[in-house]
Amino acid sequence: MSRRPTLSFRDWPLRWKMIVLLAAASALPLAAAAVVGVRNASEQIRRDAADVLVARAEQLAGEVDQFHRVYVTSVTRLDEFPEVKGFLLASGEEREARRAQLQAIFEIHERTDPNIRGLAVPTRIGSGDCTGFGSIEIGPNSKCRP
Repeated sequence: MSRRPTLSFRDWPLRWKMIVLLAAASALPLAAAAVVGVRNASEQIRRDAADVLVARAEQLAGEVDQFHRVYVTSVTRLDEFPEVKGFLLASGEEREARRAQLQAIFEIHERTDPNIRGLAVPTRIGSGDCTGFGSIEIGPNSKCRP
């Protein structure tokens, strides 16, 4: 009877066994290094993404602060107008007489700054009404808010 060749490791020639051993001994460290490299790269990508988000958040915070600074300066400048001070210090009848002057100043500000949607002067707290000009009226209570 003829002997059938088998593919068991025991029957392999020594040369093939040495080649397989050399390939396995070389491939295992390479595979381990690849796994470690992928993990490190993944962690680095996460850290870089977090750093980018932090930097963007700081940039946006600066832009928002600058935005507020511009409008605080604008309000401070507006408060220095004699017409505005006179209106705020006036009594009810005097206030009505000064309303047209104040309306004209507010309209000029609205036309020159496209970011302003409207301007208003809040009345005394608790009075329940607002003296507002423009499309937004801001006051001391919720009835005066947009």
